[in-house]
Amino acid sequence: MRIERNSLCTCGSGKKYKKCCLILERKPIQVFSVLSDMEEVCDNALAQIETGDLLSAEVEAERLYNLYPDDHMVNFLQGVCHIQREQYQKAISFFEEAVQINPWFCEAYFNLASLYRQEIKIPQSVACLKKIIEIEGIHGDLGKLAKKDLDQLEKISQKSSGQTLEEYLQASTLFDEAFECLRRENYQKAISFFQQVLTLDPNHVQSYGNMALAYSALGEQKIALQYLDKALLLDPTYEPAQQNRKNIIRLKEGEKSPFKVQEVLYYKEKLESEGVKKQKPRALTWSSTAVDYVQSECTKNL
Repeated sequence: MRIERNSLCTCGSGKKYKKCCLILERKPIQVFSVLSDMEEVCDNALAQIETGDLLSAEVEAERLYNLYPDDHMVNFLQGVCHIQREQYQKAISFFEEAVQINPWFCEAYFNLASLYRQEIKIPQSVACLKKIIEIEGIHGDLGKLAKKDLDQLEKISQKSSGQTLEEYLQASTLFDEAFECLRRENYQKAISFFQQVLTLDPNHVQSYGNMALAYSALGEQKIALQYLDKALLLDPTYEPAQQNRKNIIRLKEGEKSPFKVQEVLYYKEKLESEGVKKQKPRALTWSSTAVDYVQSECTKNL
């Protein structure tokens, strides 16, 4: 018989299953807090957040972190506090530390997935959701939520680009590598990566625009203009291509472009336009059930 994560453990300890025998079942190496009552201490602080007393929780979180910076639950508590203040980068760093200390900490992975999605770091968000399913399966409390979020991202990907989520992730990874090569002035390699992106997504406007920058930097202005024209044919409103075309058309063939690369994150813009960023990050607490989220009043009102 399957036991729900938040049900009392059948061993008779009086603890929730997720905090008792589930830990022993899933961890080849057990990860325990420094203090035997750390779980209760952190739960009390999280409960303060749920009742609206964020300041008291922050004071306790800071006190615990100064004493026990390498405890996964203390890092988790810090992360939840920072979510309430909408300090998302700080929250990410604490949750990342929590899962590094305890690689089976599903609640921390879930919060990370939500924060990465807020930052439009979709590959990282998907990786966290898949990790939850790997640990829990798709029928666990968090596994169900992770599967639901993955299904939603799949729909957004299909709507925005006509790609499956896996295709999108592959193209996104290639694009990031290509853009990094462009920034390092490794133009031939950048062109190769952008071409691979276009093989996966022939209508990827920014890859055409960035290939134009690479060719222009190599002095091949005719080819650069052809790629800019292709980008503008697909999207006549694409401002970077409009501006770069005005600049490049002034150059002679063989003259290398002196222009700096402008960072325009096409994937982020595209997914934002399709609604990925409408939801604020959800803070799942260690003490709550899988569907109980902590939100500060300022977050609720946004």
